[in-house]
Parts: sequence; C-alpha cells; structure tokens
Amino acid sequence: MFGKNPSERGLPQAERKPFYPALIVLLVLELLAAGCTQSAVPPTGKPSTPTPALATPTIIPLAVPTATSTPTIYVVQSGDTLSSIAQKYKVTVGAIVKANQIENADRIQPGQKLIIPTEP
Repeated sequence: MFGKNPSERGLPQAERKPFYPALIVLLVLELLAAGCTQSAVPPTGKPSTPTPALATPTIIPLAVPTATSTPTIYVVQSGDTLSSIAQKYKVTVGAIVKANQIENADRIQPGQKLIIPTEP
C-alpha cells in the first residue's frame, strides 16, 4: 500500500539529519562537566586498562551473644551474715541486697534462699 518513497504519494520528503555528532558533543560536554578530562587512549596509542576503584570496607558492629548464666541460689545457714556470704562468692553485700530486695541486711534467717548475682 505505501511505498518506501513518501513523495510518490504526494507527501513531502522528510529531511534526515544525522544526530550522532550532536550526541557526541553532548557526551563530551557531560564528561567535561563531570571532571573527566583524560582521553581513553593514552599518547602511546594503546587503549588504557581502567583501574577498578576499590570500595572502602564498611565495618558493621555485630551483636555479640552474651552467656546467660543461671543464678546461684544460696541457702542461709545458721551463723551466716551477708558479709560472709558475699566474701564466699566474691560479690558485694550491696549486690546481694539488690538482687534479693532485702530491706534489712542484718536480718537474714537460716533456711532463707538468696540469689547470688554474677557480676560481669
């Protein structure tokens, strides 16, 4: 139905202009604007091998799992004091008082169970 020549049908001939030179000029201008002024071909005439850019390593801190320890339970014996128990387990009296919510450190009873905290 349609021929390859539009003028055969009474249509004006479209003027074809090459766009490649304009495209190359635009690319060169883009490269110059980006600060790339080196030629892809060095003066020796041999194409250069691009050097790959090395990425700066990113250090990502990871959560280190902590050992969950089972608390030590001590059963108070006759004659025990919080001070003697603390010395035995190498913890402070304050740590035992806090872990057991003891109101009066002088009033512990034989048979009473105390949580002995582990200090990091």
